[in-house]
Amino acid sequence: MKTNYLIIANWKLNPQTTVEAKKIFTGIKKVSTKLKNVSTVICVPYVYLSDLKKLASKKCILGVQDIAVPTEGAHTGLVSASMVKKFGVTYTIVGHSEVRARGENDATVRAKVTTAVTNGLVPVICVGEQARDTQGFFWHTIKEQVITAIGNLPRKSLEQIVIAYEPVWAIGKDAPRPATPAECFEVVLFIRKVISDIFSPADAHNVQVLYGGSVTPKDALGFIEHGGVDGYLVGHESLLPKHFDTILINTENYANTQKTKTIKK
Repeated sequence: MKTNYLIIANWKLNPQTTVEAKKIFTGIKKVSTKLKNVSTVICVPYVYLSDLKKLASKKCILGVQDIAVPTEGAHTGLVSASMVKKFGVTYTIVGHSEVRARGENDATVRAKVTTAVTNGLVPVICVGEQARDTQGFFWHTIKEQVITAIGNLPRKSLEQIVIAYEPVWAIGKDAPRPATPAECFEVVLFIRKVISDIFSPADAHNVQVLYGGSVTPKDALGFIEHGGVDGYLVGHESLLPKHFDTILINTENYANTQKTKTIKK
């Protein structure tokens, strides 16, 4: 039973001022630094890296929402892995559904994963289906996303990656319904099976798999208890420190409960 969890905040194109960014980050840090079983990563817009670097800690880690494949050169508007590392960044989201919707393909995601690993960053690789067809073709989509993203990595690099499952059809206000922990559990098992087929069962077990489908304080714990995940990738709720802190605390409490059960056995 795993008792160490990873919770990642994705602020997206928010907030609008440095003052707000510092306030939210500080609010989360007050809780995250007290947790023993949960590591917190906050992926922020590039413009706030300089100011938030001063506030980051080992338990409240700084991350970014994307990186470029090129490391330098004539690439207007791009930001490289080496650039963000100078600000203490250790995690980067890669292949988020919103970036894929703007035209990013699996091959580009693979290149970004390689760039991240090469530069000592942990890529949080987002995979997930746009819709759930009754024929089950969505399983092929997820499989191809995972294989393309990590299939060419050396085994030792698996210690340096995270996979986040995004059921795109269940995200946002217009989603027909939320995904269930049972549905998540099936996908997590499938992802681990794909990794196992490429590498080994032990490698598959060691890769952290997160849930990233509109996580809220109300439903988050269910995905830890019954969804088979090692944490969450949280969007909107991560901009609300009280909400995000509730997710952190509930996860910490659950981890402590699992440790107690293990000791009693």
